[in-house]
Amino acid sequence: EAGDPLDIDRACFEPDSYVQKLLKDCSLNELFRHEEAKKKEIQELDSNMQYLVYENHSKFIKASETIREMKDDFQRLEDDMNRLTSCMGDISQSSASINEVLADRKKQISQLCGVHHLLKKLQFLFELPARLKKCIEMGFHGQAVHTYTKAHHVLEQFKHMSSFLNIQRECVSIVCELKSILRKKLDDEESTTADIAETVDLLLELKEPPNHLCQQFLANARQNLEKDLDTAQKLQQEEESQDVMKFVGQLCTGFLANLSLVIQSCYDMFIARTDGKEPGMAEEAQQVLTDFVQSVMSDCLQAVEERLKKETIQLDSAMLVRALDKITGKLQVIDQLLPSAGTSSSSQDLVRNIALLHTKFHIQCLKQSFTDTLMSVRVALATSKSTSPIHGLSLGEQCTLLYSCVKNGMESSLNNVKEFIKPTVGFSLMMRTFRVEFCLEYVRKGIVMDLIEFVLDTAKTFTEPSKECGQLSYPPTLILTLSRLLHNMERTSISYLMIRKGLDARDWLSTIEPRSVRSVMKRVVEEVSTIDQQVGSLYEEGHRKDQGSEGSRQTYSYSLNQGKGYPYSSTMDSSLLSNIQKLFYERIEVFGRVEYSKLSILTGIIKIFLKAFIECVRLKTFGKFGLQQVQVDSHYLQIYLWRYVSDEQLSCAVKASPLHTHTHTHTAL
Repeated sequence: EAGDPLDIDRACFEPDSYVQKLLKDCSLNELFRHEEAKKKEIQELDSNMQYLVYENHSKFIKASETIREMKDDFQRLEDDMNRLTSCMGDISQSSASINEVLADRKKQISQLCGVHHLLKKLQFLFELPARLKKCIEMGFHGQAVHTYTKAHHVLEQFKHMSSFLNIQRECVSIVCELKSILRKKLDDEESTTADIAETVDLLLELKEPPNHLCQQFLANARQNLEKDLDTAQKLQQEEESQDVMKFVGQLCTGFLANLSLVIQSCYDMFIARTDGKEPGMAEEAQQVLTDFVQSVMSDCLQAVEERLKKETIQLDSAMLVRALDKITGKLQVIDQLLPSAGTSSSSQDLVRNIALLHTKFHIQCLKQSFTDTLMSVRVALATSKSTSPIHGLSLGEQCTLLYSCVKNGMESSLNNVKEFIKPTVGFSLMMRTFRVEFCLEYVRKGIVMDLIEFVLDTAKTFTEPSKECGQLSYPPTLILTLSRLLHNMERTSISYLMIRKGLDARDWLSTIEPRSVRSVMKRVVEEVSTIDQQVGSLYEEGHRKDQGSEGSRQTYSYSLNQGKGYPYSSTMDSSLLSNIQKLFYERIEVFGRVEYSKLSILTGIIKIFLKAFIECVRLKTFGKFGLQQVQVDSHYLQIYLWRYVSDEQLSCAVKASPLHTHTHTHTAL
């Protein structure tokens, strides 16, 4: 407590009360020990106090000595400042007296310096004609122009004086000679594009008319560009075996590089230049330059297209695509320098024309190969009297020969033309619609569909009666072989190509979360529906193996009518679901017997389709969302394909694939 009289450390401490309390509470031994402890504390306090007194005394002595020294130093400093002030006063007086004495001389010196500077200028002006002549003799035309333009305004200012007028007249005469030399250099056929640009810039500094210079500059540049183009063409003609990359390289380093220099130089000299330019000069020069570039680029693109056409008749597309990519890259640079010339549009037209010609050559080769193979089969069949092996080949092997010709040729062509849409090809990325246009129009329609139609039309010609006798003039074995070929193509190639393209068209590892069924699956269902109508017009319905239930069909029908994705209702019988799940894992015989009924034929087609679909899926690697997309597609097929098959078990065959086995495991985890 704050007022405790027994606390020895308090100001209100009472010694008597403290002693009385000790005598009352402590024994004799405890009192002796307490006395010893207090003695030790008193001794320690005395020692500490003595130490502090000595220490403070020492510090006080040092502080006193420091103050005394500082006082002496300030006294000396004050004396020095007084002497310095006196000296500064003396210096000021001396400086003032000196300025008074030298004021006149300083003015004279300034005047002399001005006169000297003026004399140097006069000397430069008087020596100007000689300097101009010397620069012209030594070929330093740029230095001569800069020297004259530097002194021109001075001569104009003082031309009213006879001496300066004579100098001006002499300089004008020399500059006229210089202009004549520059014009000759401008017309010199040996002058490069860079030399022409430098010469035009010097003439512009000499105040020559910009319009005339612009036209003359572009005319001379056209001559040099035509030489570059002729050089590339002559080099190609001299070396017929020269590959297309050398021609494109020569064109890029020569013609296109110089054209870029012409565009940039013309823009800097006549369009972007602001000094002494007449109103509307920039717009006029821009139009003249645009017309010039369009004209020379027309000749260039024509030469390039003619050379690339020779390359389109090669089956290998790699070299053609490399050349086309390099030339379009240079054309893109020119388009960036002068967008108004429309070079980008011309380069895109070039790509489309070359791609179209190349795909046309591929389809021509495929048709010719099929025609030659068919001719050899016809000759072999015509010389045979039975279905026994012909020259070591049976009818089945002859059919396989035709089928391999179509299938292998198509695969080889597709692999070659795939070079046009590789991610590393610049023009494929630059042209937004080219990839879709190339795949749909040039490849799918121009190669795949055209070849299939050609095979069908060729086969039909062998079923038409001869005009002479009105009867079939072809051996039945040939028609039988062709029918088997078309049957094999229908069952394998066509469906496989459609499904495989649907799976190869995207990156399944980085696809987005599925939101709907892919369009390729909808097209499959549409194709099956069309086939159903066609076969239904020729064959009867047939019998269906009813392994499901009426409730299951009603559920499917309800889902189809409502347009929903899942057929299962909340009221579906659990035993029915269990039976359906068992069907998911039962194996389906793909290549079984086909009866002459609509359901049997469609069932065989769908079996082949599902087999191709499962095999394509098996060869792919899927991410999470890719796997989910295939699940959605598979379920969509299960919903819509059951009505076209004779065995409802087949509608669940998609879920029996290894993919769906993995899917169920993944879902359980």
